[in-house]
Amino acid sequence: MKSLRFSIAILAGGESKRFGSDKAFAKFRGMPLIKHLIWRFREHTDDLFIVSRFDQPDRLQSVDIPIVYDSHSERTIMGAIIDSVEASKNDWTFVIAVDFPLINWSIVSWISKSLEANEEAVFVIPSLSNGSQPLCALYKKECLGILKQKLSLNQQRMQSICDERYCLNLSIPDQFQWQFLNMNAVEDLSRAEKLADKNQIQFIESDG
Repeated sequence: MKSLRFSIAILAGGESKRFGSDKAFAKFRGMPLIKHLIWRFREHTDDLFIVSRFDQPDRLQSVDIPIVYDSHSERTIMGAIIDSVEASKNDWTFVIAVDFPLINWSIVSWISKSLEANEEAVFVIPSLSNGSQPLCALYKKECLGILKQKLSLNQQRMQSICDERYCLNLSIPDQFQWQFLNMNAVEDLSRAEKLADKNQIQFIESDG
């Protein structure tokens, strides 16, 4: 199997109610979370874009990559993933929510290589000790029919994807699971800082 070529979609359309402010612009090491992700993934794909809210077209004017506005008025997570996969230029799309600041290219590449022995899969969902993570996962164009059917039947619980026949539930080794910390609360930013220091993760330090 040839090296997998895939698009990367950053989901940045949530209302961040639990967090208390817009996560995309939450400062982490002096820079907005969204800029860290753009910086980290830009050189690894020919198709990097953001999926954002259609009702706030000016919200992300400061970013310099394409923006896809969600086409579903309910703004569900499943709808945003459908928009991501439909908009992508490649057969596979790595979808990542904006509140995963510790995910780095090495783990994304490792996840993609799992398809070498699982060519029938149309979803690759990381499986962690505390559950599955469909918001940091790979989706193939072929999965659109399944997702759209779920959306039409109002079966929008993302974990249901993990039960699909063509879903590869990829077990993440314990030593890599720290990368999947997401920012549910402001306090998680300090946890992420400590993990970044411990594991020597590089981040963009300025706009330059």
